[in-house]
Amino acid sequence: MADLYTFTLTDGSGLQWTDSDRTIRVGDRVFLANGALIERTGIKLTRGIETRTLSVTLTPTADVTVAGRALAPFVVRGGFDGADVLLERAFLTLAGDLVGTVVRFRGRVGPIDDATADEIPLTVVSRTHVLDTAMPADLYQRGCLNTLFDHACGLNRADFAVDGVVMGTPTDRAFGTDLAAGAGYFTLGRILIGGVLRSIRTHEAGGHLTLSLPLPAVPSAGTPFIAWPGCDGQQATCENKFNNNRGSGRNRFRGQPYIPVVETAV
Repeated sequence: MADLYTFTLTDGSGLQWTDSDRTIRVGDRVFLANGALIERTGIKLTRGIETRTLSVTLTPTADVTVAGRALAPFVVRGGFDGADVLLERAFLTLAGDLVGTVVRFRGRVGPIDDATADEIPLTVVSRTHVLDTAMPADLYQRGCLNTLFDHACGLNRADFAVDGVVMGTPTDRAFGTDLAAGAGYFTLGRILIGGVLRSIRTHEAGGHLTLSLPLPAVPSAGTPFIAWPGCDGQQATCENKFNNNRGSGRNRFRGQPYIPVVETAV
C-alpha cells in the first residue's frame, strides 16, 4: 500500500507525490516518489457529520522545487495557502502493479505558521468545515461584503493589471515608480515584484508606493512589477472607480451604506 497526495494550488497548478519508494501511475496521473518526504497522522472514521483535520508534514529535499523555487520559501510566501489536498490509498501487488485506489481524505490547507527549512507542517481541514460557518453568511455593514476581483465582485483582475518599474532610491518597503495613475489609485491594492506578492499600503502622488510588509530584498531601480488597484469597499468607489454598480447595470455592490451612524444618547 502507498499514500497518494494531490495538491491543487489556488492558481490551478498541481503537485502529485507519493510516500512510496517508487513512482506510481494511476491512469494518466503520475505520483512522483522523488518529491518532498511526507508523513501524516492517522484518519479517524466516525458515523455522522463532523469537521475532521489531517496533519501532514512535508520534509523538503534539495531537488524539490515548486514554480522554480525551493519548497520551504514557496510555502512561507503563501504558495500552499488554501490549496486543495486529496489523499488516496493505493493498493499494489507484490510485484508493484496497481490494483486500485481509495479516497481517504479531502480538504483545504489551513494557516501555516510553523514552517521551517527542514519541516513544513500542514493542517488540512475537511470540506465539512463550511458547515461551521455562522448563519446568515451576510452581515449588515456599510462597506461592501465582496473582495475585489472575487466571483461576487465580478471584475476581471487581468483587466486592471498595470505594468510599472521601480524608480529612485528604493527600500525594501517603499519606492518610487513610473505609475501614472492619480494618488490613491493603488492604495490597498496588490503588487507582484520579483516573484513576490505584497499588499500596497499607500499610493502617493508621483507614483510612490509603500508596502504593508517588506520585500525579501531591496529592489533595484528599473525592476519591473505588476500592480493592481485597491478598493476600500465604499459605494462611491464601486461606482466611480470601478464602474461596477448601478451606473454599469451590474449592481455588484453588497454593502448597506445608508445604515444610520452610531449615536450616543445622554
